[in-house]
Amino acid sequence: MGVDDRGRKKAILAKRSTAETPGARQVFKGNGDPALDKDGNNVYRLEYAAINGRIIGMETVQSEFNGKPVRYLNIGIEDRGERFVLVIERGDRYWSDFMMRLPMLDLGKPVRLAPYAIEEDGKFNQGISMQQDGNKVPRKWTKENNYENGPPMAEQIEINDEVKWDFGKRNKWLEANVLDPAIAYLSKSTAQPSKPATVATDSDDDLPF
Repeated sequence: MGVDDRGRKKAILAKRSTAETPGARQVFKGNGDPALDKDGNNVYRLEYAAINGRIIGMETVQSEFNGKPVRYLNIGIEDRGERFVLVIERGDRYWSDFMMRLPMLDLGKPVRLAPYAIEEDGKFNQGISMQQDGNKVPRKWTKENNYENGPPMAEQIEINDEVKWDFGKRNKWLEANVLDPAIAYLSKSTAQPSKPATVATDSDDDLPF
């Protein structure tokens, strides 16, 4: 997350940069220590509240972070000749919110994507708001429509005497019924995006630099 002028946490979009880049900010961990890259150097980034452009491609990729395999969704975006990749971790709240809104999006038109993180009783309600043609893009499945014909709900499972929420079935359903059709539609475009960016999540340690 980033911090606003009042010192409050906020969700941001971040793109890795160098210390010399105008507007660059140094990245710190949740405990206040400087974030370091694999070579032990301080990490810097540019921060944005939103990104505008047309989605031109999406793919799921697997990487390794802190010795563990992690899957990310790469979202290619083009705006006035510039191309970017928005990176979201598969299965997290930003990813699931993006998936719930994706069927309501016209992929042939530009969209404004802005991450949000609203604190409620010490917890954060997180997601990615979308605007298209000046209107908000809602989630297709909500509590109001009883999630009709939508993804399976999360299940509670017990692991080592601890009850946890399992979103595995939901994630697979969203991939099969939302992501895969969108990728097939976008595959008609041969444009390849560049300039990776990422959603800054709860801990700056989570940024896949």
